[in-house]
Amino acid sequence: MTTPSDNTTNPPPPTEPTGPYFAPLNPAGPLGEYVAIRNEFFWKAIHRVLPTPGDDVDIAFSTLARNLDVSRDRAEKLYHGVARMASLPKLAAHHERGWYLDDNRLVVIGQMLIGVDDHLFHLIDDALVRLFTPTRKNQVLPDTSRVRKVIREIAGGKTLVVEHCAATGRERKGVNEVQHSDPVLPLPNVADVVATKSGLSFKVELLAAQLRAQAVVLPEAGDWLRGVLDRHSAIVVVGGDQA
Repeated sequence: MTTPSDNTTNPPPPTEPTGPYFAPLNPAGPLGEYVAIRNEFFWKAIHRVLPTPGDDVDIAFSTLARNLDVSRDRAEKLYHGVARMASLPKLAAHHERGWYLDDNRLVVIGQMLIGVDDHLFHLIDDALVRLFTPTRKNQVLPDTSRVRKVIREIAGGKTLVVEHCAATGRERKGVNEVQHSDPVLPLPNVADVVATKSGLSFKVELLAAQLRAQAVVLPEAGDWLRGVLDRHSAIVVVGGDQA
């Protein structure tokens, strides 16, 4: 008895690209295709569930958190990261050709662009496209610290404070704020600092422990707080009166 011949053929292994590429996205590497597919899937998936401008802020971010299976705080940062890409059309188009940006890089872009003047966006757009354009083979993919550095060099070292507060029905001039319909403000799952001006109490220290944050007294800890901000670019500070 003869064995029927096997006409199936295995696809040839991917060949290393001839031009420049970032190491994690090398299609011939063990993870290159996975990294690109993951970034593409996330980009397309989050666009399907992004809240619209007319939605209630708290409900919208809570829904987005459930859809993405992340914390509410993470969902809000992801929203701002992806939404801000509309102001960087060249980078968005470049990303869709090579899928360079994962969720962490998108979050950093969104956080760094808060409060940046609109007339600087085209400069940041061009700079980030250059940053994420490889110039040689097996190049290191720029990490979040490189993204922060590029944006900071253009936007300057200005510190922007965004305050979350209960809705008052009126806008305070010169204050960047997010008003919440619920008078009881939602606390983030994790914060960097719990700050108070009245001394550390048991309730304040308990709140800091729950948020995995450092409890400090201002203005005494002002220099330390500025150092943390310089290292991380964006931090979450919760007032001790929330305890």
